[in-house]
Amino acid sequence: MRLRKLLVITAAVILSGALMSGTAYAGTRLKLEDDQAYSAGGMSWDGKTLVLNNCTFNGQIKLPKDSTVTVIGNNNLVMNQVYDETGVLIGSGALTINGGGTLNVTNAVMTHDNCYCIVGKKELTINNVTINASAAAEGDIDISAGIMSRKAMKITGSNINAVGASSARTSCGIRGGKSIFIQSSNIKARGSSFGIVAAGDAMGVSYSNIDAHGDKAALKAKTAMQFAGVSGGTPGEKNDRWYVMSGDKRATDVKLTIAQ
Repeated sequence: MRLRKLLVITAAVILSGALMSGTAYAGTRLKLEDDQAYSAGGMSWDGKTLVLNNCTFNGQIKLPKDSTVTVIGNNNLVMNQVYDETGVLIGSGALTINGGGTLNVTNAVMTHDNCYCIVGKKELTINNVTINASAAAEGDIDISAGIMSRKAMKITGSNINAVGASSARTSCGIRGGKSIFIQSSNIKARGSSFGIVAAGDAMGVSYSNIDAHGDKAALKAKTAMQFAGVSGGTPGEKNDRWYVMSGDKRATDVKLTIAQ
């Protein structure tokens, strides 16, 4: 506990000035602010955009509202100790992830009974990036998701592999608190509950390849589900919720492919 406090205090000191630089090291919690700049081992922050350029980082990164993460090259973020919040990469408000590179994110611990990798506390936009997100904690977990947003989520032109922790009461590869819209992307999502779930609104899939598994249902939406330019499954309504149906049952494995 004393070591953890020291690491958190050290990180806070590193970020206390207008322009700071240093080495990202194991156990760092970076809480970046919009009036600061920061630079360290493959990572730079200008108050608005975090650039990850072949960065390897062990810890947690929290960004202010309306932030962008630009991903260049191959990047690895891992969290294996508990902080006050769950999530390896957290956007305090709207969060955009882009850049064309690869972002590998692993969360090996649960915090307040939850385990997430990428968290958008409002809207989450993912564009032209490859993301591998594994919520890998074990134990008595309440909710887990590889990628989650509390409001709308939009994924375009991206390749994503997202997995929720298998032992969680509710486990999803991708979880949106409101709507989820996927366009021109390749998605693989796994959860012991759902592959992809739009918990508070609708789901739309357009010209994308989707490989989803959930023990309860592969895809789930609250108010509506609509596909365009894909084949391999048809949305249906059951008990006031939307799923891809297999006869009168919810399909637990769904593979949508771009229609020829």
